[in-house]
Amino acid sequence: MQQLQSATAIIAVSDISQGYIEVNNSPHTRRVKTVFLAMRHAIDDMAARQQCMDTMRELFRQFMSKLILEKTKQEQHNIYLDSRISFQEIDQYFFSGCACAFFQIAVDTYTDLRYDPTEWQ
Repeated sequence: MQQLQSATAIIAVSDISQGYIEVNNSPHTRRVKTVFLAMRHAIDDMAARQQCMDTMRELFRQFMSKLILEKTKQEQHNIYLDSRISFQEIDQYFFSGCACAFFQIAVDTYTDLRYDPTEWQ
């Protein structure tokens, strides 16, 4: 994190997981991770900002191309990626001189919620 002030671009994955357990016929635990993208540009150069946003959109596309392959592999182990992954661009005034965006990946895993009386002794 100390190097962020001098870096020209960053990709950071939040290690904090937002999640919940859904109780239905096939109980599962959902975990959501956030991936942040940021690129510096001259503070008043909107053309440079647009180039940064284009680069981040391309990076998002590349992430998705890899996740499609991982999705199939993970389903063999009852780990399911949510097929809807949205890309959000952050307003130009959020962080002056820096184009920012993020996307979130939700993963569902089967959760065994059968009652086990030995766990309650």
